[in-house]
Amino acid sequence: MCNEEVRFIRFVVVSDRAEAGQNLCARLSIEGPSFVPVGSGRVGVSQIDSQVCQAADLILIDFDIEPQVARELTRRVSDSPGGTRAVLFDVDENRAGAVADLIEAGASAYVVIEAPIADLVRISAMAREGEFACSPQVAFEVFRRVSRLSSQYLTSEWIRSSQLSKREVEILQLLSLNRDNQSIADSLFLSVATVKNHVHKLLSKLGARSRVEAVAYWQMHRRNTGA
Repeated sequence: MCNEEVRFIRFVVVSDRAEAGQNLCARLSIEGPSFVPVGSGRVGVSQIDSQVCQAADLILIDFDIEPQVARELTRRVSDSPGGTRAVLFDVDENRAGAVADLIEAGASAYVVIEAPIADLVRISAMAREGEFACSPQVAFEVFRRVSRLSSQYLTSEWIRSSQLSKREVEILQLLSLNRDNQSIADSLFLSVATVKNHVHKLLSKLGARSRVEAVAYWQMHRRNTGA
């Protein structure tokens, strides 16, 4: 347990704003002692490839880059082998649609613009462990988009194919209450590691890229089936 808590988190900052990227690398090195930059720590958008993804645990992506490029980059990172996570920084939550686009593309977390570096350290570390939280307005936008897909995802065939176990349903219900892994573990008398394993399996079964999407599917299923 102790080894897991102190393990190093390798990161790369992706930004075409040289000063912003360099400052973030420097601040992370000071405020997050477990954060270790890969190479210089900062690369341009065009420099992200499979080798960079494999070398890093986290790819910190500047929300300021061109939206289409950001979506493609986020998708590339989330699809890379090894569980590399894409985390957005300097996010403007007033642009909920743009944030939801990147969550759909596979972003694991985001940090709002001008947030203290401690927030970036905490949220990035949570993302590395598969945890995610977002503002109500962004969650609403994600739920709204998922509702459009209800005809595809909430048919009886989809519900049957999900094959969630009773325990996975219990965990999904607690996720819908915005409970974190430790809280779920305490409620169900499980270890945090077991909860993480269940969450990973239920995301895979639901075909969801994030906890937010999984909860959205669950809420739609309950409304359509009266569960």
